[in-house]
Amino acid sequence: MKRGSQIKNQKTSKESTASKSSRSSANSTEKTLDVLTSDAIKNSGGSNVLQAEYYKEVASAVMNSNSPSLYFAKPTISKIQSKEWQQSYLFVIKYLKKYGMTNTLEAIQLENPKVAKTLRGNKCQFVFDELMGTSEDLGDRSFRYRVDSFFDEHGLQLPENPYAFSMSDDIPDGSIQKRQQVSGRANIVKPVLKE
Repeated sequence: MKRGSQIKNQKTSKESTASKSSRSSANSTEKTLDVLTSDAIKNSGGSNVLQAEYYKEVASAVMNSNSPSLYFAKPTISKIQSKEWQQSYLFVIKYLKKYGMTNTLEAIQLENPKVAKTLRGNKCQFVFDELMGTSEDLGDRSFRYRVDSFFDEHGLQLPENPYAFSMSDDIPDGSIQKRQQVSGRANIVKPVLKE
């Protein structure tokens, strides 16, 4: 009887070790999957989607509230009739639609239902594509590089020290009381005009 019980205990011990090993492997795999999932969500902009959803819900709550404390949180847009405002608005809406930012679009529509959901503008897509192309072309180029390129493209010659800022050339003679006054913070040349 003892022998049978010893064999049974050995089998149980082996099964227990195998079970622990399999659980440990499963936990390790689960942790790895958790990390990979978290990274994938982060790299895909998942947190941005959650934030946009949050702002959309806040916009909805504010706009649907009659609470006096939220009155000043409601938007008041006054210049929607100007051509410039409408073009800018259209440009933003096209950008948001192009990149599928539906939560942000819905928040904008909640906050300003008076503005037409779609404004006419064929030129907008052309301008948008051109700006995005320019933005991508510029990449990490420095301001100095872009200035040099501009002067080269237009056959202009750079002044001796093109990056030193001075407005004295733009001001008519006799109007400068002091040629320059140097700011203590950033060494910016400031002309001082006679009164």
